[in-house]
Amino acid sequence: CNHFKLFERLAAPPLQDVARCLASVGLPYALNMVSEDGLLALALALPDRRVAVEVFEAGCFCVNQQQPLGETVMRIQLLQACQWQPVTVPYYEWLPLGSDALKQAYLRNMLGLPTAQPGAQ
Repeated sequence: CNHFKLFERLAAPPLQDVARCLASVGLPYALNMVSEDGLLALALALPDRRVAVEVFEAGCFCVNQQQPLGETVMRIQLLQACQWQPVTVPYYEWLPLGSDALKQAYLRNMLGLPTAQPGAQ
């Protein structure tokens, strides 16, 4: 779970899926940005809201558990200390969602947005 080498690899498929669903919700986001102070590499962010969307894959957790590794916890604490609101999307919650409608509802809930009206996107 090495968040500091974001620019050395392509975005992981779950990250791209979350970004795609953010776009379908109508939220402007940035991929692979550096914070204005240069301290943070943010894989997925809502800069206008100072929200860092952290998509955590299996390697960010203890083996066969939902317990985050120390570096994952430290990442969240660092974001908070730098005045960013971390919104975590763990793989074990995201992958079972399946449909785009459920994923969009999940993101709206995590971001504190109102639910979509039936028939609207």
